[in-house]
Amino acid sequence: MEQQEDPEFMPLTDSSGVSQQKHEALMTQLDAQKKAKTLQIPTEDKEVKYKLRAIGEPVCLFGEGPAERRDRLRFFLSNLDEKEAIKVLTAKASVHEKVVTTSKREIFYTEGSKELKKIREWLITYSIPRSQYRLVHTQAKRKRDESDADREAEDAQDKYYEESDKALRDFGLVGTVRGDERPLSSVKYTPDGKHLLTSSWTGQAKVWEADTQKHVMTLRGHKDRCNDVIVTPNTAPKRMFATSSADKTVRLYGEDGVSVSTLEGHLARVNRLDFHPSGRLLASASHDASWKLWDVERGTELMDQEGHSRAVHDVKFDTDGGLAVSVGYDVYGRLWDLRTGSNIMVFDGHVKPVVSASFHPNGGYIITGSEDHTAKVWDLRKRRCMYTILAHSAMITNVSYFPSDPVWFTKGEVSSDVFSSEFLLTSSIDGTCKVWSGRDFSHVKTLATPGEKIMSADVNTKLGQIATAHYDRNLRVWGPEGYA
Repeated sequence: MEQQEDPEFMPLTDSSGVSQQKHEALMTQLDAQKKAKTLQIPTEDKEVKYKLRAIGEPVCLFGEGPAERRDRLRFFLSNLDEKEAIKVLTAKASVHEKVVTTSKREIFYTEGSKELKKIREWLITYSIPRSQYRLVHTQAKRKRDESDADREAEDAQDKYYEESDKALRDFGLVGTVRGDERPLSSVKYTPDGKHLLTSSWTGQAKVWEADTQKHVMTLRGHKDRCNDVIVTPNTAPKRMFATSSADKTVRLYGEDGVSVSTLEGHLARVNRLDFHPSGRLLASASHDASWKLWDVERGTELMDQEGHSRAVHDVKFDTDGGLAVSVGYDVYGRLWDLRTGSNIMVFDGHVKPVVSASFHPNGGYIITGSEDHTAKVWDLRKRRCMYTILAHSAMITNVSYFPSDPVWFTKGEVSSDVFSSEFLLTSSIDGTCKVWSGRDFSHVKTLATPGEKIMSADVNTKLGQIATAHYDRNLRVWGPEGYA
C-alpha cells in the first residue's frame, strides 16, 4: 500500500534541498567562528602544543609558526562541544610534561643587555620629572576651574575650540602634488611645521616645503617599498630622519638627507616608526610580531619586545617618554612601561587588526584605529574604553590627536600650556579623512576624495593644514577656504 503525503507539507525539490544543506553548513561555520572568538587560547607556544597533543592533533606542521599553530588550535576547539573545549583548555600537563617544561623553561620577556639596563635607568630620570611637571600644571588648572578664581584660561580654551571648529568646517582642498611613481604609504609634518615628509612604495621618502609643497630632497637606500618616514623631535640634539621598509631594515639619515646607518634585526617587513621625545631612541614595529628599541646615536638594537602573537603595525611613545603603546594584527593593543619592560595594560575591544595608535598630549588617553572601521578612545586611568567612534566604512589607516599647541587663530597671544588637544584626526581607505571633536567625539568635518584610498594623514596646527597621502600617488593638502 503506497504511503500518502501529508497535505500540509510539500516535499522539497532537489535544488531546494541542496540550498538548505548549504545554508545549514554556512550557519554551522558562522557559529564555529563566533565560538572561536570567545575561546581563550594560550599565548605560550609550549601550552599550545600541549593542547594540540591533548586533542590528538600534530603539535607542529611543516612551515608552521607559533601564530599559525595557535590559530589551528582555535579552529579545532571551535568544532568541539563547549564542555569538551573548556575541558581541554583547563587541563593541566602530566607529571612527565611538567618535568620537561621545568627543564626547558621558556622566558616570556627577552633578557635585556647591560646597555638596556642603563637606558631603563636613564628613562626613569628622564620621564618622571616630565610627568611630575605635567601633573602639577594639570592639578593647578583643575583647582582654578573648581574655584572659578581664574576664568581666563578656560575662556581662552573655549575660544580656541569654537574658532578652530568653525575654521575646520570651512576646510577644502588647496593643493595636489604627484608624490611619487608608486602609491604613497605615509605623510608626516615636521615638528616645526615647515616641512612635509612622504614615503612611497618606490622605496624612497621625500621632503617637501609645507606651505608651497615644493620638493626639497629625496631619502634613498631601501631595496623594497618604504612604509614610513619620521623626523626627530625639536628637543633632539640634532635633526635626523628615519625610514622603514619591506626590506626588513630601518635607515637613519642626517639633516642633509645622506644615509648614516642601517638598522638590521627584524625578520620581516618593518611597518611604522616613532622617535622617543628625547630623540635618543627609536621604536620600530614589524611583521615579525615584535617591536624593537634602537639607540639612534650608536645605531644598535637595545631591545626586542615580544608580546603580540601576530604582526605589530604601529608603536608610539607618550609625551613623557616613559610609556609606549603597540598595536597589531592580533586585534590587541598593549601598553608598555619602558622603565621596567612590563606590559601594564591590554586594549581588548577591536574585532579586526589594529593598525594605528596615538597618545593624547596629556598622557591620559590613547586612541586606536582598526580594520573594523572604528576608532576607540581608551582611558588609561580607568583602564577601559571610554568611547567607540564609528568612523569610516572601510579600514582605518591612521588616527592621531591634534598637537597641543595653539592653531593659527591665536597668533602667539596665548601660551601653548593653556591648550589641550581638542580634536582627533582619522583617515581610511574609504577615501575620507575626518576630524572629530575631542570633547564629545562628534563629527566636525569630512575631507573626501571619492574612490581614492587615503593611506595616511597628519595635521599642521602652525600653518592650519591637513595633509593626506593617497594610493593614487598624490599628496593632497587641505586648508581653510581662501588659503590657496
